[in-house]
Amino acid sequence: MVVAAAVDLLLLAVVAAAVDLLPLAVAAAAVDLLPLVVVAAAVDLLLLAVAAAAVDLLLLAVVAAAVDLLLLAVVAAAVDLLPLVVAAAAVDLLLAVILVAAVFLLKPDFPNDMGPTRNHCQ
Repeated sequence: MVVAAAVDLLLLAVVAAAVDLLPLAVAAAAVDLLPLVVVAAAVDLLLLAVAAAAVDLLLLAVVAAAVDLLLLAVVAAAVDLLPLVVAAAAVDLLLAVILVAAVFLLKPDFPNDMGPTRNHCQ
């Protein structure tokens, strides 16, 4: 009976100690896991930052490529239109030369027409 009471008390003491130590064990586990949680959160934030930077750079690259293509299209159009502009300018110059020549060829000879009138007035 004494032995049974001693065993019972021993079991109670072990259970009581285990119950008392349980919060300490939980707290110790939480403290041990805290650095892991912090590191995991830091890694998650780093991955998010890297992904955001990659998206930003991708958008910049797409915009830069669009601008480059637009400039190439404008330059190509200008080069394609350059012969037409030169030809139009040449035609304009030719027409201007013909017009000036026609004016000089068809204008009346005013000094000769006024010569007799001047003599007549005297």
